[in-house]
Amino acid sequence: MVIFSDSELSNLYESSSYVQIARYISQGKIQVPLYMSSYTWGERDLLNYLEYLQSGVQKMSILLACTKIRIPSKRFPREIPEKPGRASTPFVKDVRYVLDGYHCLQSLYLAWYGFYMGKRVYFKINALNNEDRFYLLKSSKHIPNIYKRLSDIKSSTNLSGSYIFDQMRENISDFHANFKNFIRCTVNVIYFDESHPNERTLRILDQMPDKRIIADRIRRFKVELMRASPQQEPKNGPTPP
Repeated sequence: MVIFSDSELSNLYESSSYVQIARYISQGKIQVPLYMSSYTWGERDLLNYLEYLQSGVQKMSILLACTKIRIPSKRFPREIPEKPGRASTPFVKDVRYVLDGYHCLQSLYLAWYGFYMGKRVYFKINALNNEDRFYLLKSSKHIPNIYKRLSDIKSSTNLSGSYIFDQMRENISDFHANFKNFIRCTVNVIYFDESHPNERTLRILDQMPDKRIIADRIRRFKVELMRASPQQEPKNGPTPP
C-alpha cells in the first residue's frame, strides 16, 4: 500500500480502526468501481492477512477517490464467490471509490460480516503464541466455544485468573487493540475534478517504480469519470444534424 505525502494527492488524510472501516463498507460509503477485477485471494491468503493485521506490525493503508460525479460501482459483496446480478446499488451520499487496497478491504469486510466459500471467519481465543488465531469454519451450533466470531469478542476483563485464562485475556486484549480500539488504517483520499490530479503529477509517479501502478489506476478512474460526465453542448450551440 502507498501513503502519499505530495500535497496535491493527499487532499484528505484520515485514520480509522479496522472495525470502523468495516462499518463504512457495510453502509456503502466505500464502494468498488465496476471496472475493477474480482476478489482472487484464496483461503490461506485471507487468513494470513488477518494474522498479519493481528500482529500489529504495520497499519493498513488504502487509497480512495472522491468525486461529485457518480461512476458505475457496487457495494462490497458479503459472499465470495460473489453471486451474480448484484452490480446495482442503492444511492448513498458521499461515496468513496477504491483505487488501491481492494483485496485488503474485501478481506476485512468478509472477516467481520461475510462468508468465504460458505464459511465464516472465527477467532480462536485460547490460541498459544505459536498457533494461528483465525480460522474459516462452517457455521454450526457444534463449534467449540473457544472459537468466536469477530463481532462477538467481548472484553477480556471478566475471565478467571488461571494460566489458560491469562492466555485468552492476552489474545482478546491484542485483538481489541489491533482491530477495535486503536487507529490502525491510514485512509488517503484523492479529490477528482476536470483538471485534478493533473498529468504532470502522474508522470512524476510513473518514474517511481512503487507508485507507477497508482498512476495507472488514477488514469483509469479519470477515464470512467469522462464516460460518466454529462455531455456538454459546444459553446457555439449544438451541432446541426
